[in-house]
Amino acid sequence: MVITNEGNYPLQYEIEIDAFWVAITWLGVDSQLGIISSNSSDTITVTVLESTSLFIDSYIGNLIVNTTAAQQPDKFITEDSIAIQLNVLSTEDLTSGEADIAEGNSEPVVLDSTSGIPPGILISIFAPGGGTVSVTSASVAAPFDSLLTTVIDPNGEIDSFAVANLYWEIVAIISGGYLADVTFDYNQLFGVLYPEGLRLGRRAGFSGAAVPWELIDLALLEIDTLNQTITAIGQTQFSQWTIIADPAENPLRDVQAPTVSAITLSVITPAIGQAFEVSASVRDETGVNNVSLHYRRGDDQGFSSTAMVGSEDELYTAEIPASAVYHTGLQYFISAEDNLNHVDSTQIFNIQVGFPENTITTAVAGSAFPEGFPNNAWRLLSVPAQLDQATVDSTIQDDLGEPASNTTWRMFRYAGSGLANYEEADEFILGESYWLKQVIGNDLNFDLGSGQSITLDGHSITLQPRSWHFISSPYTFPVQINVDTLVFYGPFTYGEFGTQGQEGWSTPTAQVTMQPWGGYVLYNNTDAEQVFDIVPPTSSQLLAKTVSGPTEGWRLQLAAEGTRFVDAGNYIGRLKGASEGQDAYDHPDMPRMEDYLSLSIERPDSKPGNGFSSDIRSLEVFDGVWPLSITSRGDPGNIKIIPHLVGNLPADMQVVLLDLIARESHDLTNATSPVTISRRNEHFPHRLKAIAGTPGFVKQTTDQILAALPAEFALAQNYPNPFNPATTIEYALPRPAHATLAVYDLLGREVIILYQGWQDMGYHEVVWNGRGRRGESLASGIYFAVFRADNVIRTRKMLLLK
Repeated sequence: MVITNEGNYPLQYEIEIDAFWVAITWLGVDSQLGIISSNSSDTITVTVLESTSLFIDSYIGNLIVNTTAAQQPDKFITEDSIAIQLNVLSTEDLTSGEADIAEGNSEPVVLDSTSGIPPGILISIFAPGGGTVSVTSASVAAPFDSLLTTVIDPNGEIDSFAVANLYWEIVAIISGGYLADVTFDYNQLFGVLYPEGLRLGRRAGFSGAAVPWELIDLALLEIDTLNQTITAIGQTQFSQWTIIADPAENPLRDVQAPTVSAITLSVITPAIGQAFEVSASVRDETGVNNVSLHYRRGDDQGFSSTAMVGSEDELYTAEIPASAVYHTGLQYFISAEDNLNHVDSTQIFNIQVGFPENTITTAVAGSAFPEGFPNNAWRLLSVPAQLDQATVDSTIQDDLGEPASNTTWRMFRYAGSGLANYEEADEFILGESYWLKQVIGNDLNFDLGSGQSITLDGHSITLQPRSWHFISSPYTFPVQINVDTLVFYGPFTYGEFGTQGQEGWSTPTAQVTMQPWGGYVLYNNTDAEQVFDIVPPTSSQLLAKTVSGPTEGWRLQLAAEGTRFVDAGNYIGRLKGASEGQDAYDHPDMPRMEDYLSLSIERPDSKPGNGFSSDIRSLEVFDGVWPLSITSRGDPGNIKIIPHLVGNLPADMQVVLLDLIARESHDLTNATSPVTISRRNEHFPHRLKAIAGTPGFVKQTTDQILAALPAEFALAQNYPNPFNPATTIEYALPRPAHATLAVYDLLGREVIILYQGWQDMGYHEVVWNGRGRRGESLASGIYFAVFRADNVIRTRKMLLLK
């Protein structure tokens, strides 16, 4: 370092050293204080101290030079700072080589390396005068300062730039001029993603960070991607060289985690309790720090980990223990970290685990039937896992001990349309469920034959639009799923859900735990085909989508409970986002099997017979009427309607339940106690209406509905009367009943029966054409219409004139 005094008076200087690492001062000068005579210079020697105590790294220090006039030390004080970068390298990171240049030589120069490691450079030089050339290669970035270091690009392409962790210093002592092609090897660099974007930079005078890099013109640059070299053509001077690039194309740093490839398993499909090894090739530019194998059983929420042991050929191996190999299936992945703490993981891989017969039983943990399959009750059944033989006979008949019949057991699959359209099942299909009823014994246990687990990346079921589907989980452990309630309705399962142990469907919920051996029904509530995924979640991921419906508004749950059955998932109400017409908030009735109880909501815009379990309408409308009906089979007794309000009714709203048959009105506005509905037959629905609105609207609507209903069994006078050739006979039923309408002559002889059988409540009419039961024409005269129902007899006289 040279300090020059260009003035006419002596100059006093003082040098402060700022170059510390821990307790070590690694920079020193031979003179920290002195005076320089006018118009003269003084050379200060800078030395590196205790370099053997420093780690291999890059260090930045400063020499701060304070100068004053010697005669007036308090005036004209100036301060200059010189930044010094010290790169401490290992012997492997620093290589050098030199060669003699013969006169007129134009062949590539072979550099003799002092360390035996080539410096990664090739020089083709034409030097008429001959001389020597020497190269030093350092595996570290050249002196660099993010604020001072700049580049000069004659092609104007590089704005932001990255500098390689590698540079060369070339010294040529040659008589006269020379012309050289300099080739640099870039295959030892990290972060070269786009070789065509590499540039060569040269910095004159072996200077520090304040001197800009001058990029070689693209016209004088050649890049050989096959041999991974970059060449500067026709150079006339040497100094400090490095490779520079746009960091967006080539970061020139190790920015990538280790690559994991060639994964192999010692066993492809292990059996339960069979440990096996996982091996993989792991490579990284800066070296691999550690590699881990992560694994989990399907019924575990999180992954366990074990270190993988590496060999000289970069092959890493670890064992998945026997305890992790279970019928619930297995997942694993590999993570690797390099020496720069870059970490990445492979995808999650799935292993199917094989199991022998009698391994999977209804007593498996989380089973839908932990105490066995019940006697004399319909339940939905499925089989988990992928079986080698999945026929009904080979799977459950050996446990039942009898062939299927009406007196032993029956199993049905849903045929895909209607509420009770079923066919005999002869095979278990993965992801389906089936109705089963057995009278063989109490709490029967089933066990499966041999097979293998299902991969844990999920099982997909395709659902047809506007249709029910009988589904199941294919896993041998419970799987919790969340459901998009605007797309799907369900899944529901069937069992004991009433307050007194009555049987029926579960109530709607957005979160469902699907159990092994269990069965479920799910409705696609859209007009398009949908895919429903059953995915076992880990502790860090829940793959099924969760959607919460709107909460603004109100819903009234109307649970119907009989002696044997329950139908709890029925809702009327108004919510924000719903419409008056049929939409995603309106759901169809549940499928039925043999005996059942159903409370159904009848919409005017749906097909006859297509009832709904929920009818949610627009919050923008206040008053409304919901027609309801109760149907049952095998449960003829009284029905309890249990109301439950979800949300808050508007302050001026009243809700009543009107029993059309009993002609009774029940206020549900604040009610929590059940309403009892008397059932008289199973041939026709019991009609009701839910009326919600202002008290005035509720009263007026109730009066109008009751006024339009028959109050008693009645037979109206036929018309026309007298008649020829036909007449109309009207009669009324205030409730469903077995009715008979017949015609008699004056002698009391039955002429014809016009109607006989069960008939729903309401007004009915029959046209009589004046003929007898055999179609014969009757004579003119007086005849009698006789109506019978519920021990009530009504008669009307009719006159036939010809």
